Amino acid sequence: MKRILIVAFIAFAVLTMSVNAQEIKSLTVLPSESEISVGDSLQFTATLLDTTGAVIDTSLVWNIVTLENVGTVDDSGLFIAEAGGRGIIIASFGEFADSAYVTVEAEVPDDPEEPEEPVADIKTLSVALSTITDIETNVGDILQLIVLNNGVADTTATWSVVAVPADIATIDESGLFTAIASGSGMLIATVGDSTATINLIVAPVIDRVAASIEIKPGKNTVAIGDSIAFKAEIIDENGDEMEGVVIWSLSDKTLGTISESGLFYALVAGELTVIAEFGDITGESAITISDEVVDPGQGDLIRNTIQVQRELMEGQQVKLGNGKADEGDTIKITGIPNPFNFLNGTKIYFPEGSLTDNITLTVKIPKIGKIKISETNPLESDIEFPDSIMAGVSFEISVNDTVVHPYHFATPLEVTIPYRQALLDKIGITPDQLGMFFLTESGELVEEGITDIVLDEPNKLIRGTIAHFSDVVLAQKDSLSGQIERQSAQVSKGGGRIDMSTLPGLRNIGLDNLSVDIPADAVQEQLNLRINLPASIPAEKAAARAVEFTIEGHVGQFNFNKPVTITIPYPEDVVDETALTIKEWDPAGEMWNPIELVETIVVDKAANVISAQVNHFTIYGAVESDVPTIAEENGLPGGFSLAANYPNPFNPSTTISFSTPELSNVNITIFNMLGQHVVTLTDGVKPAGTYSIVWNGRNEAGMAVTSGIYFYRLETGNFSETRKMVFMR
Repeated sequence: MKRILIVAFIAFAVLTMSVNAQEIKSLTVLPSESEISVGDSLQFTATLLDTTGAVIDTSLVWNIVTLENVGTVDDSGLFIAEAGGRGIIIASFGEFADSAYVTVEAEVPDDPEEPEEPVADIKTLSVALSTITDIETNVGDILQLIVLNNGVADTTATWSVVAVPADIATIDESGLFTAIASGSGMLIATVGDSTATINLIVAPVIDRVAASIEIKPGKNTVAIGDSIAFKAEIIDENGDEMEGVVIWSLSDKTLGTISESGLFYALVAGELTVIAEFGDITGESAITISDEVVDPGQGDLIRNTIQVQRELMEGQQVKLGNGKADEGDTIKITGIPNPFNFLNGTKIYFPEGSLTDNITLTVKIPKIGKIKISETNPLESDIEFPDSIMAGVSFEISVNDTVVHPYHFATPLEVTIPYRQALLDKIGITPDQLGMFFLTESGELVEEGITDIVLDEPNKLIRGTIAHFSDVVLAQKDSLSGQIERQSAQVSKGGGRIDMSTLPGLRNIGLDNLSVDIPADAVQEQLNLRINLPASIPAEKAAARAVEFTIEGHVGQFNFNKPVTITIPYPEDVVDETALTIKEWDPAGEMWNPIELVETIVVDKAANVISAQVNHFTIYGAVESDVPTIAEENGLPGGFSLAANYPNPFNPSTTISFSTPELSNVNITIFNMLGQHVVTLTDGVKPAGTYSIVWNGRNEAGMAVTSGIYFYRLETGNFSETRKMVFMR
């Protein structure tokens, strides 16, 4: 029997609630599957439980999802059947929701047949339009995708599947999705100018074998009358968590009780063991019950919580896993689609007492990671790091919506990061040559604050204990010593050239092809030059590549007696290289200003570098022109057309190509996801031909736009077409 997964996209007003969402554990609607006749009524009930298993008495929002108008449901959950068909009854409270199926018979049959077997594994996911979410499913699963607008099914939504391979799934006009083969891609629902996007992974159905059970928290000391909510994670033979229901028991039932969900209550002083069983596999956790009141830090009564999310390429944040964890839990990253799938297998264990606040953890790709998108096969897209770095992840902590960087823990955490053996083989190093490091904003590798590093070679993992959260990377151990010894290069009165041969640390910050040529007598004494990535430039004003040149012991810009030539590498995905220039950063005005010797700027397209002569050391950037340019291409087209932009996703600019077969008034305009006008790229008469226009990610006012999904539309007197693109800062 196939599983039916219900995914509802809901946009509704947020209720004013006295119950804290962090106190809620589950919401269940009953009966889960029912059949009634037209004219009959059925009372549905919804049970909202808190984290202790107690029932929460509060008002819920009831909705019915139906494409056939089978009936109505009131505020109490009373359903009245009005017409034959099938519907979904949904009860919701904030972000929590559950659903049940109801089938309405149009007429009561004279000889009723045996009822069909109930549909199993009904799941509801509530997310709003104009957001992106992640879904993992298996081959053979069926997903009924329903777009809700203010609680009402919107049957005008159009669905599309973008997947690799292309035949992994089908979806009809009603949103009925069927997974056919394993692969990944996106499901997109469009309602007017609004969209809902699902990052989809279809996995093959594989029989998994449990190998162990991990119980959190571990060793505990509590007082009589205290309770502990235990959690069990079933681990398969590959080290991944798998689904399953464990059976809880105690080694001594006279000392306490434990529920089916793992909630333990201490009754009598003594020592005992909590046991979780799954088949032949067991896991254990020790408890000491004291007859004295213990420090809350020793027990399990006061725990800080972690809201867990990850950042997508477009800049949006989505929940990671179930989106929540507590001190004592292990957060495991799984199911992230390509190209971020290198993070799958990452684990973070938060010991009890490690946090002093409730926090939000956002998992990101470090700034040094370069996203390489394959236009022909998204599964071949990848993240590239500088040569000495094998993998990396950025952990951003927010407390009360304020980013704290770095965030130091009261008790160090245990972090596990996977590595790719194929990458090590390609470079020619072995796993024992890898270490775990912090990566500073200036690109330095720092090992202070990371201890107890352990290599798990069979599972291709490296584990370490870390004192704070920032960017954590796996890198070659010898790259650290080389970086410290050669972090700065000497500049002498006799002049010379500084590049990778004199400053190997450039590779750690992605500046392999950077060079500085200093003529004789440009300086009066021997100095030490430091080259780093600047951290003071706002994201909306970022250059294609920015570099900070400083002289040790000197504050501000350093002036030369003679011009010095600097050569800055720029990313390969820069669209219009002829529009590149070198500018210097003004920190006071927060703007890029032209250099004095602008006539010396030279772009080397073959080497992807730009060079210029400068009179002082400061922050310089390879900056693209703020003015969009149109280039006419050869050949006369056979009809109107609007091509896919390239690259996509893009940063900082992208090229849009279009064709007109005749003299036409051509308008190309950019809109955001709300349908708001962003910028008009061109609006005028064009002769027959094929053209390319560059958008630099800025609006009409010249300000950089935020990350997200945008639409570009071509309009002529006889033709109109709209396409989608993704801007990623």
